[in-house]
Amino acid sequence: MSEIRGIIERQYKAAEVAVKEAIDHFVTMFDLLDDEYMKERALDIKDVGNRLLKHLLGTPDITLPSDTQPYILVARELSPSQLVHLNPHYVLGMVTIAGGKTSHSAIMARALGIPLVSGLEDSLTEMFKTGDLLVIDGDEGTIFLNPDHVIIDQYTTIAERQRQRKEQLQLLASVDPVTKDNVRMKLAGNISSVKDLELTFKYGAEGVGLFRTEFLYMDLAGLPERRRAVRGLPSDCREDGREFGRNPYTGHWRG
Repeated sequence: MSEIRGIIERQYKAAEVAVKEAIDHFVTMFDLLDDEYMKERALDIKDVGNRLLKHLLGTPDITLPSDTQPYILVARELSPSQLVHLNPHYVLGMVTIAGGKTSHSAIMARALGIPLVSGLEDSLTEMFKTGDLLVIDGDEGTIFLNPDHVIIDQYTTIAERQRQRKEQLQLLASVDPVTKDNVRMKLAGNISSVKDLELTFKYGAEGVGLFRTEFLYMDLAGLPERRRAVRGLPSDCREDGREFGRNPYTGHWRG
């Protein structure tokens, strides 16, 4: 904010221009870094800047598909604040032109179990259109646009194998996590919101290892009250009829 304030006070520029220049400056700085993980943080900065600009300009948010039919979402880039509103029950996969495997969007997609292919900027040879048939391979990072029946049959078989594998692994969720020398481990999940609790319960977690509290802000128009931020999630668990362990949230809080 000091950077933005400085541009306004020293150069007498409008707030919207100051925000744009400050965000572009920091995004360029991160883009020049050699560390891929730190480079991906440029998208997070851009996301914050764009949301601030929308408030200043009074422009509406870009709305994501609200269809109840399954679909693959294709975009140039997806910010965490957009992904937090996705319904994972209808999103079969995601494709982004920009971004990489260490971005917050990729981390969130992985947590939701949604296949993601990103970073296609240098390899994309055809344009996508709404209604195109897509096959995406999140493991290999490949996509097939309007594939023939051979590819469709091949990936139908792969998808069925993965489904069967998940069913086999799901049987382990109810097994006590005890080592061969009889030491009991406590399994905990990483969550971003109450929406993640369903998967966390499903896979046998007994607590929360990391609660990414920054995502609390993305569903709200303003700052959450302290009580809502700190105590809201446990109350949501109780409202859902389940108690989340004897000592919820003994892990790491990040905000």
